Amino acid sequence: MTTAMRPTVCSSVDSQQTQGDGDDGSNALAQKQPKGYRVFHMDGCSFLVKEVDRESSILDLNDVYVVDSVTEETRRPTTNPDTMPASIPPAMYHDVEWASFFPGNEFEDKEPITWVLKVYLIAIKSTEPYELDFDNVFVLNAADGSIAQCPVKRLAPPGTPEDMLQIRIREHGITIDTTESLPDPETVVQSKLDGVPAMSLLEQALEESMDSSDTEDDMRLVTRAEEEQDEDEEDMDEDAFDEDEDDSLSDFLTEVDDDSDSEFDDDVDLDDDAFDDDGAGEDFD
Repeated sequence: MTTAMRPTVCSSVDSQQTQGDGDDGSNALAQKQPKGYRVFHMDGCSFLVKEVDRESSILDLNDVYVVDSVTEETRRPTTNPDTMPASIPPAMYHDVEWASFFPGNEFEDKEPITWVLKVYLIAIKSTEPYELDFDNVFVLNAADGSIAQCPVKRLAPPGTPEDMLQIRIREHGITIDTTESLPDPETVVQSKLDGVPAMSLLEQALEESMDSSDTEDDMRLVTRAEEEQDEDEEDMDEDAFDEDEDDSLSDFLTEVDDDSDSEFDDDVDLDDDAFDDDGAGEDFD
């Protein structure tokens, strides 16, 4: 879903409190008579967000209630510290509904129905000129009664004029694109039928760049693996050569030692025999 950079108007409730003027509004909320709260009617529940200044539509997301449409139970929204700041400064917001539509059926006398599943709140940076703060996008989710800050991926190049920016809200995330980059309606419809994302030109360029980078990384890994394999083979050849050298030298030394010992032993035996012959029968006394 793509939205133009123009504000929309939400319903606002400013009923009389049944409690005293000093009531903080929580009892009035339980009685569905909130004062000073903006109401976002959604499928199965309503979100009530504190309205700091009605004239300027400044909202305080730190003060939010969820009212169940069936049980009328009032509670605080579910939050996650990982996706929701501890404190949010009051601000003006541009709201975008994420809804499902039933066009109705005149033959069966069925009226059109709209189910609002989510409401995205985009902080307004300035009104003159009108600029949105893409670093502060929040979502009210009717499915679990939660509020969270949304991560936003910017595809538009730095310095793109504000009037050329388009925010695309889709199931897999939020992106900031440009008017010229967006796919045409026929492509969007065909992509929906094919079950694939309708990618903009900037998304396609980014994906191609990532694929090229991945290919280069794969080639580097393959080259490195081949180099390591060659190094391992060289080490194996050197080890084999060293073993052959050691075996040859060992055989040579063994052979030399055997010959040397044999000659030495013969000399000793001969000397002993000569000594015996010379000394036999002599009287040293």
